[in-house]
Amino acid sequence: MNREEEFELCDGGSRTEITVDSADKGKRIDVLISEKENITRSAAARLIENGNVRIATVGCNVKDGKVPAKNLKPSTGDVITIDYPPPVPSEAVPEDISLDVVYEDDDIIVINKPSGMVVHPAAGNYSGTLVNALLYRLGDSLSGIGGVVRPGIVHRIDKDTSGLLVVAKNDAAHISLAEQLKTHTVSRIYYAIVTGNLKEDNGTVDAPVGRHPTDRKKMAVFQNCDSRAKTAVTHYTVLERYRGFCYVKCELETGRTHQIRVHMASLGHPLLGDEVYGGDKSKFFACNRDIIHGQCLHAGKLKLVHPRTGKPMEFECPLPPEMEKVKKRERKNKMVRTIKACDCIIVSDIDGTFLGKDSRIVERNIRAIKKLEELGGRFTFATGRTNANILPVIPMAAEIANVPAVMANGAYLYDFSSGHVVSPSYMDYDVTCRIAAYVRENHPGIGFRLSTPDMFYIEKLEGPIARDMSRVPPEKYVILPAEEWKRDGWVKLVFRGDADTLDRIRIEIRENFGDVLEACKSNARYLEYQNAGYSKATALDRLRKYCDAGRNGGGRLTVIACGDFENDYDMLKSADIAVCPSNALESVKRICDFCLCDHDEGLIADIAEKILGIDGI
Repeated sequence: MNREEEFELCDGGSRTEITVDSADKGKRIDVLISEKENITRSAAARLIENGNVRIATVGCNVKDGKVPAKNLKPSTGDVITIDYPPPVPSEAVPEDISLDVVYEDDDIIVINKPSGMVVHPAAGNYSGTLVNALLYRLGDSLSGIGGVVRPGIVHRIDKDTSGLLVVAKNDAAHISLAEQLKTHTVSRIYYAIVTGNLKEDNGTVDAPVGRHPTDRKKMAVFQNCDSRAKTAVTHYTVLERYRGFCYVKCELETGRTHQIRVHMASLGHPLLGDEVYGGDKSKFFACNRDIIHGQCLHAGKLKLVHPRTGKPMEFECPLPPEMEKVKKRERKNKMVRTIKACDCIIVSDIDGTFLGKDSRIVERNIRAIKKLEELGGRFTFATGRTNANILPVIPMAAEIANVPAVMANGAYLYDFSSGHVVSPSYMDYDVTCRIAAYVRENHPGIGFRLSTPDMFYIEKLEGPIARDMSRVPPEKYVILPAEEWKRDGWVKLVFRGDADTLDRIRIEIRENFGDVLEACKSNARYLEYQNAGYSKATALDRLRKYCDAGRNGGGRLTVIACGDFENDYDMLKSADIAVCPSNALESVKRICDFCLCDHDEGLIADIAEKILGIDGI
């Protein structure tokens, strides 16, 4: 086949005329065009289907050429005319959307696509797609072979599937990658959570996949390959087994639409959360739908040959947080099912967690704690309060906290039964005074107070500070100029005021004094400081060691921590099991293993019943 002429058309397109020679006799016209024009076979077929290709047989005028069928086999001497249409501006609009770029060079870009993002614009999804984001990031630096709405797109993954996609930045890269996909030299490994318990540890599903005969939005498995279905092969390996689901690795030989989803459903084990193929019918999904959004499927590994260098490349990305949380939650559930009351300690924040509304003691909690301790369990508090202002609101603290409590956001432990302060960390006098003086000078409307374990020191009894002290016995606070305050035993400095001003003060203290003190908020209108390196989490570790040492080789205690606000974050993350009430901050709920009842309904009792299985509360 010889190219005879190539020239521009007046509308901005171009025309190519090719004469068929004897070496190409017997080849289909779409194959010939693909080979000689260096485009994909599907692109050649689209040109034919759109009427951009004509063929004139030997002896006929080229102008009299006719549009061929794509399976026509030209004869020697026939002239093929290809009219390439002018470039059409992309219908997709560039949008400033953040992308997780795993790798990028002049030829390809590899993206870790989040669940919920559509790959390219289509009916119902004209914005917010991966293509919109790519156009903003790369502009015209994308292959045009994919057409006006799919520039650079070589392969796709479903909207609710996360993971790796390679995108072509030029036509040569697109052709190379498309050929690799066609010949299966691109390797794609997916990780999935499937419902139920797969019988075998590994297996292969070799079943043709095609459009469902009655529901056009679904795919289906067919008995044989025909016009309705194409060959589809999926290899799977069970990596972990849980109650209610399996975590599996799936490796594709082919890349059919919904292939893994359809194949696993055909085994009776649809992907967890897959509402199209039945993965939303399980009991586990019903109990955990708050963290499952769409099918649990992640394209975790991608192997390919670089289109320019020929170098083998391998990319990998971790599971998305949602899938990790599904696994973590079930691991916690498994742990919970084996916990005995005598092997655990419940550590609870006080305000917004243990206490009900208006600092009300919830009797259901008291009953649960007594039952827990009768069974050999342990209970205590982890609070921003000091012992000076716990006893006025929880007078029976010494009766229910049977191990030392975490006080002043971790500045010390306190044994209510003996009245002893355990492992305290006292603040530096000079540093603390300078910080207090800075705030007093620059933010005169902000009140502040200083705490020792059993006393409060204030300059003025007014505003928010006066409201705080109204709940403290008068003998527990001193009103003096700061210069006359006691100079040792300080465990916490507290500023009181409106939330926005406190946020500014937090930034200013860090900029002017560094991180000499640890900042946290137990309420939007409280900014609290204790020594750097001390928090509820570090105190929890000290408490665990204290309790474990007294068990005489009884093993490590399981720590169940409860909290609702910012100063509880680190403690909840470091606990074996993290629990929050339904009134907790949304950011706290996201890091907890269990979100139970409202604090006013008795959170500790809920833990005892639903996690530890204690009856009769």
